[in-house]
Amino acid sequence: MSSTIEFNGIVDVLKPEYSKYEKPFEQIGEGFKLALEIFNDDDFKKKNGWKIDSESHGMTVYSKNYPFGKVFALTVSVSFL
Repeated sequence: MSSTIEFNGIVDVLKPEYSKYEKPFEQIGEGFKLALEIFNDDDFKKKNGWKIDSESHGMTVYSKNYPFGKVFALTVSVSFL
């Protein structure tokens, strides 16, 4: 039996010779899906419900607690000449 991950329109199939990695392969796929849900959430884009942890030199670190743990996001302002 081979394990398959579909993410963002891309399908990846775990080769049979790597079947011992099936569980972590599937966990990684679920992690990618969860990350995409967070990134696409309006609260993430607007940082509603996110706490500012640190600000310095045009960089801001935000954090938010989720049921699975704390998530951090870094935003950076870059000036081009």
